[in-house]
Amino acid sequence: MKSVHQLILLSSLVILIIVGGCSDNRKIDYQLQEQCGKRCEEYFKKNYHDKVGGHYKNHYNKQLNKCFILVFYDDGGPTQMLFDVNENKPIGYYTLYRVGKESCSMPSPSGNECKSRGDWDLMIKPYMEE
Repeated sequence: MKSVHQLILLSSLVILIIVGGCSDNRKIDYQLQEQCGKRCEEYFKKNYHDKVGGHYKNHYNKQLNKCFILVFYDDGGPTQMLFDVNENKPIGYYTLYRVGKESCSMPSPSGNECKSRGDWDLMIKPYMEE
């Protein structure tokens, strides 16, 4: 009987440690997401606040441990630019100048070229989703 009580007590303690650890991880993730959002807001205000139709989407990518901003504005056509905010480094861009005239640049580990909006959407996915 004593060993059953000890087993229950030990099991309860293990569960508390696991749940407590998960709670801490969620809190850290939330803080990183919040910090990323603030950095992206500052980055956008500093660099793109005056762009026509300017807005942005930010994302903290937990897997890459990086903060990304996807900036949208009109530069003679709808334009999107992806930046690594932590390193203040551009990653790629997409612009539609007119129907049938697109410009796209994005590094690809697989060697695929960015030739269209569809390519762009697929290539930014690993950065903007987890």
